[in-house]
Amino acid sequence: MKLYKYHGAIPFFFAVFFGAFTQMGIFVHFQAWLSANYQDTAFLWRSLLLQVGMFVPSIFMMPIASYFVSKQSESRAMGWSSIIAAAALIAISVCYVTDCNWVAFGLVGVYGIGYALHVPARLSAMQKVFDGSDLVKANAWFMIYYVLGVALAAYLGFIGFNQILFIYLGASVATTIFSFFVRVGRRDESIKYRSASRVFTATWKIPSARLAILGLSAFWGVIQILMLLAQHMSSGSANNAFSLTLAGFVFTVTLTAAGIIVGAVMASRSSKGFVETGIIPFAAIASALVMFLIPFVHIDWLQGILYSILGISTGAAFVILRTTTQNLAKTNTAGRIHSVSNMIQMIVLTVLTGGQTLLLIFTDCQVYHCFLILSVMFIITFILTLRSNPMTLLRAGLRFAFSYVFRYRIMVKGSVNIPESGPALLVGPHFSYIDWAVLQMASPRPLRIASNRNTFADWYQRWLFHGKFLIPINRRDPKPAMEEIRQALLNGEVVVIFPEGEVSKSPFISKFTLDYSAAVKDTGAQIIPFYIQGLWGSRYSHASECVNRPQYYNRIVSVGFSKALTETATEEQIRADLQALSADVWNVAMDHSKPIVPLWFRAMRKRRNRPILIDPAGKHVSGHGMLRLCHRFGGKIRSVSKGERHIGFMLPTSRDAALGIMSILGTGKTSVNLNYTAPVDTVLGCIEKAEISTVVTTRAFLTKLSSKNPAFEEIANRCKMIYLDEEEEKLGSIGRILDAAKIKFLPAKWLKFLWFTSAKPNDDALILFSSGSEGTPKGVQLTHKNIVSNAQQMDYIIKMHRGDVMTCLLPLFHSFGFTMTFMAPMLNGVPMVLCPDPTDIKTLARVCAQYKTTILMGTPTFLRAIVINRWVHPMCLDSLRYIVAGAEKLRPEMREAFKLKFGKDIYEAYGCTELSPLATLNAPNVLLDDFLTMGKCNDTSSIGLGIPGSITAIIDPETNEFLEPTAEGMIVVSGPQVMKGYLKDPEKTASVVFEKDGRRWYKTGDKGTHTPDGFVQILGRYSRFAKLGGEMISLTAVELRLAETKLLEGMEFAVTAVPDSVKGERIVLLVNGQFDVEELSRNIRKSGIPPLMIPGSVFKVDSIPKLGSGKWDFTNMKKLAIELMEGTKK
Repeated sequence: MKLYKYHGAIPFFFAVFFGAFTQMGIFVHFQAWLSANYQDTAFLWRSLLLQVGMFVPSIFMMPIASYFVSKQSESRAMGWSSIIAAAALIAISVCYVTDCNWVAFGLVGVYGIGYALHVPARLSAMQKVFDGSDLVKANAWFMIYYVLGVALAAYLGFIGFNQILFIYLGASVATTIFSFFVRVGRRDESIKYRSASRVFTATWKIPSARLAILGLSAFWGVIQILMLLAQHMSSGSANNAFSLTLAGFVFTVTLTAAGIIVGAVMASRSSKGFVETGIIPFAAIASALVMFLIPFVHIDWLQGILYSILGISTGAAFVILRTTTQNLAKTNTAGRIHSVSNMIQMIVLTVLTGGQTLLLIFTDCQVYHCFLILSVMFIITFILTLRSNPMTLLRAGLRFAFSYVFRYRIMVKGSVNIPESGPALLVGPHFSYIDWAVLQMASPRPLRIASNRNTFADWYQRWLFHGKFLIPINRRDPKPAMEEIRQALLNGEVVVIFPEGEVSKSPFISKFTLDYSAAVKDTGAQIIPFYIQGLWGSRYSHASECVNRPQYYNRIVSVGFSKALTETATEEQIRADLQALSADVWNVAMDHSKPIVPLWFRAMRKRRNRPILIDPAGKHVSGHGMLRLCHRFGGKIRSVSKGERHIGFMLPTSRDAALGIMSILGTGKTSVNLNYTAPVDTVLGCIEKAEISTVVTTRAFLTKLSSKNPAFEEIANRCKMIYLDEEEEKLGSIGRILDAAKIKFLPAKWLKFLWFTSAKPNDDALILFSSGSEGTPKGVQLTHKNIVSNAQQMDYIIKMHRGDVMTCLLPLFHSFGFTMTFMAPMLNGVPMVLCPDPTDIKTLARVCAQYKTTILMGTPTFLRAIVINRWVHPMCLDSLRYIVAGAEKLRPEMREAFKLKFGKDIYEAYGCTELSPLATLNAPNVLLDDFLTMGKCNDTSSIGLGIPGSITAIIDPETNEFLEPTAEGMIVVSGPQVMKGYLKDPEKTASVVFEKDGRRWYKTGDKGTHTPDGFVQILGRYSRFAKLGGEMISLTAVELRLAETKLLEGMEFAVTAVPDSVKGERIVLLVNGQFDVEELSRNIRKSGIPPLMIPGSVFKVDSIPKLGSGKWDFTNMKKLAIELMEGTKK
């Protein structure tokens, strides 16, 4: 959430700015007055007195401040303390004007009283104004406003002019006004006044608070020396080696202030999801080194650089330490903790100031020598921190390396689920060899890694993780490791364990092979599931040849932590939580992923002059060639379709189709892929519903369509047509050469900006229409996020690599064909062989053999045609390594026939257009590291496992209540691939998409269950649909169309669907009446009903099954149809 959207945020930051400006202004003003009237020792003693007057009230007012801030509302506490400070400033101004300078000087102590009350009130108010997740960011902005106020006051004080006190008075009044406008908190009458010792003891006994307060005090010491040095730099005394001109002073102060601001911002950016305490030791050692160098450097610009570095480390440390203190301060203890913190900081500052003064008076030390003393202190602090909590430093180092060296972005979700203290066991899948590093960066607490010793086999890893960091597990004898884990949990530590026992060889959440129950028993440890997305497919995983995930391609790694489970949680509960968490993490990752065009552009640049589109006719297109042609076609689309959002697309799977799709997307518009096999009136209805005015096709294809059905010419009459074949013929040789030169020599960012327009991830990329079986077709809106997500989910399983070639035969108006066979290889830079006619089996077999395709995806209908075609030699498919069947049911006999002829396994997939489309997929089984156990990823009785980043669940279709995974009910799917909705149809969208627990679920309409191994099985359908050749046909719509023909007038009839070995399912018409079956079937075929809606079989029955209520009994109706079908076979 943006900080300014928080109620009270703007007045709070203004109060911070004016408060800092006033405080620093008073100090600088009186320092200037003392410098003008006193020299040397006299000046130093009086300067010490001034600072004591500002610091000491915070010491003695601590119990009062604790009581006052805790009892009053935070805004009133800020306001009334500001009134005290303003009243003191009024008195100071009056005394100063009447030449009562020493009285004014003494009234600084009264101002200090208001300041002592205001500081804890301000810090408590910040906790109420801002949410805990934004507290680091709020502290960073607090630091920015504070530094700007201090820098402005220092500058005005340095140049000096009369009546400057009245400016400070006005700023003090502004602080008061803005403080009252913060308006947070409420008065607490239950708060009682406590003694100073009681208040102090209650805070000091908290170890984390103690360390944070001491850290703040140490860095306040740096600020104090900087202020003292600034005072001496501006004095111009003869013995001051650091005396500066106005320009030099402004330069130094500006760089220091800028450094503090930069450090605050860096701390905020490094603390996404939690407070990055690892910054503190880095800030300590950086400050120590810089303060050691400052006394020996006398070059202005080099001094400025050192001061800016010191400012960066100080600003970063302040933000982290202050946020840590605030996180420890609960609602009823905030006033107490902040008052004690302020007191201790002022004690340290008083001691440091007194020590500095004594050194300067009684020794020959210069001001800058104090840096050497603080340098030693910070080195000691660094060493102690490193010894007591080395993992914080390791985590910060890893984050720095991943962010600024390897250029990874780590996204964290749910880090608040890791408890601030106490034992916890993190449990999750082990997708890569560097999971331990990512978890260290993502966790707010130091972790101990319990892992297979082979994971850390390299010498440098053994050295780095020697001792307390690693708990090595010997899988043959894990008992010693479990004892060590148990001891760590009893000590209150956080331990990570990968229960798979090895780095995963599949992207699914595998079964656990390590039994850690004895390690957590009776420890009180919370079990926290975690999931990492973005490392499977990198060089650090077993899918290291995957193109989609290497470091140069995707730099986003997302980590999620689920809500804590008890130590008695079962494996089934944990795996269910992990599956749900994976969908949440994938959603986070895909929200930060790029849309289609930038990913495609990068893949084509990488492909260079190697073919990406392989045309059976020989007109291949390279990666650079595709960029050039899509740029030219996109320019034509822009000029013709100005102001239009949706562009129609109507081409079979071909070279021109691929160029047309990417040309449309490259203009930032939405492609509406029209089903040219549907009736013309259906196509025209789709054009009208999507408000299409421009259609992309080729002249040759439209002519071919019109020759078969002249009604297609109506499309050209209604819409502006862009013919890609004609546009390509217009391209001249000079233009081609210039475009090729631009691709070769222009930087990629410039070329992408000049040639293409990228949409946003949640913008529509594609609209696919249903077959129109229910009258007006439904337009499924798929966003860039949907398609990119589903392509990556599929690629996690298929693991496309550089040597792959995709067989692209399915039509692009089909989601299976568009996402799986076209977009996934396109984004991966994997070449594809484009087959315009999937029924031309002889050509299909030839191109598979000729171009050595490695992946084939199709419907069982197409695969069956390959099996039964006698012209397809078994060796034509030798190069295939992965064959996927989807869109309709894969019959066992079909699977066996394919295996018998080609020796290849078919892996069944399942999905819907509304899911972009993939939801489940079978995959090859894997052999585990013990070389004895098989990791099961394939079950031929099922439609597969839920794909990574997706959840498949079972619900009651009537109530939408979630059932046990092994229960029977409606299959629902959640994940980043769930469609945006139906075009202009919110009611239908609401009927199939519902939201629960922050997740969007799609109701498939299929009845199913899960096996004990997690595989999904389909048992039937709830909705009255038949799936023929991948197309969903509404049985209700079929009945309406039959009724419109009047052929069944006066007769009772109903339709159902039964399994079919050719099309997946067959529509069966049951009729109760007097008629001739053959004649009725012939008349139905002549009636003009769309071919897909014509019943495959017609039966005369004595009665149609009904329920007691009189409604159709669809279950028994289907049984009757199956019996009748079996009777005809006999």
